[in-house]
Amino acid sequence: MLAIVVIEAIILVPSYRNYERDLLTRLEETGKATVTAGLGLFSHSGNRDLLKLGAALADNSLLKGGAIYGTDGTAMGTFGEPPELTLGQARQRQFSPVRIKDGNRYEVVWPMNTGARPYTLIGRLDSSWIQPELNAFVLRIVGLVFVISLFVTGGTMLVLNRMLFSPLLALRQRMLATTQDTKHPTRYAIESNRDDELGDVIAAFNSLLNRLSGNIKRIGQQKKYLLDAKEMAEISNHAKSAFLTRMSHELRTPMNAILGYGQFLESNPNDPLTPSQQEHVQQILRGGNHRVRPVNPLCHRRGDLADSVHYR
Repeated sequence: MLAIVVIEAIILVPSYRNYERDLLTRLEETGKATVTAGLGLFSHSGNRDLLKLGAALADNSLLKGGAIYGTDGTAMGTFGEPPELTLGQARQRQFSPVRIKDGNRYEVVWPMNTGARPYTLIGRLDSSWIQPELNAFVLRIVGLVFVISLFVTGGTMLVLNRMLFSPLLALRQRMLATTQDTKHPTRYAIESNRDDELGDVIAAFNSLLNRLSGNIKRIGQQKKYLLDAKEMAEISNHAKSAFLTRMSHELRTPMNAILGYGQFLESNPNDPLTPSQQEHVQQILRGGNHRVRPVNPLCHRRGDLADSVHYR
């Protein structure tokens, strides 16, 4: 809308000038027709009769006054409102029309060559009606530009709303809904047969939803697999811990008895052993300790692990 207003404002300036020139031309032609019809027919009359006739014309037409000059440039007299333009000034301006500063009067030079006594008339015309006419012209143009701008802008907005804004808002709503329901993204796919850029965006959005749905399914399957593997690992670990605990008990119980009896035999003061028997008992103790030593820390760790697994 702003672009249309700026363009029309630029065009309005020369249009205003052209219309003003046309109005002034029409005023000049009307004044000339009045002077030609009135004074031209009585150009053979005396100066006094011409001035009286000019005064009569000034009372009933757009001609508000004038000055009459003879062929030799001498002033024959004025009637009505005396013009500000003199014959000498008119000759310097090559007899071009002059519009007075206040805009209410327009002075034109007319050489009157009809009749027995040719003369030159500087007419003072009423141009006060031109400015209101120009103002009305500007108002008409402004109103027309405003109506055209509203029509074009409104039509453009309706077309853009139907072709662009509404689909974009629908796409935004689908995106927001997808973020709230991440488990079923394909529910929010958009059906579209468009073959423009927006259609490409919608197709990319639907493709993204399909890939997202596939990723969610794969993540769900991997999560189930990991949970099953974790459960199996916990079951295996618990069974292994129970087995080690049971085996440690089965190993340590008889070994403790063997080691206890061996230590008793070795340190019994009432029935000392012979050197040969003492050597055999020490071999039994060394072998028993050798077997129990690696089992003890392992069994303690496995027992703790079993407890922790059982606790979990």
